[in-house]
Amino acid sequence: MKPPPSAPRRRVAAGGAAATFSAAWPHPSSASAAHGRVDPPRPAPDVAMTRDDGERTTLDRLLRGRITAAHFMFTGCASLCPVLAAVFAGIQERLDANRTPRFALLSISVDAMGETPASLQAWRRRVGAGDRWRAAVPRPSDADPTLRWAAGGTPSFAFDVHGSQVLLLDPSARLVFRTGDLPRPEHVVRLMHELDAAVSR
Repeated sequence: MKPPPSAPRRRVAAGGAAATFSAAWPHPSSASAAHGRVDPPRPAPDVAMTRDDGERTTLDRLLRGRITAAHFMFTGCASLCPVLAAVFAGIQERLDANRTPRFALLSISVDAMGETPASLQAWRRRVGAGDRWRAAVPRPSDADPTLRWAAGGTPSFAFDVHGSQVLLLDPSARLVFRTGDLPRPEHVVRLMHELDAAVSR
């Protein structure tokens, strides 16, 4: 059996795969653009998060090791959030049908002051989230850095923080792509498979 590459070589390989993957994507953009590939990729900030099961963790730990599709929401939202939750349900259905455990879904609440593990759990039950689809909320002091990271700077009307876009993250917990508003589930799944193929080379 061939030994695994050293850590430096793994980092180089991952970086090269991400570059190849990004080059194949349409709509190249800067890190602050509203949608398209994120160049250079944006590492997840060191922010504290609480999961729906009450576990305290960090955003990096939630994302690292798997390809993740993420979005922003809050459990009391009655406008865009339920629509994007339906998109995520479609993504989950397609991923489950293909038995792809290396793919994950994450819903991040923007209601850092009011959200609790219980409210996140209740929301997950309402939308039919399975094991691969988690929900989490940052601590209040980390809410703004989280949104700034996702938006590529100061959030603006060009970046809807709670409902219209899907963020794609590589196994190194880096933001590599922002979709347009309310993407089709099959489109997101295709992008996740393309990213998986690139990082697996």
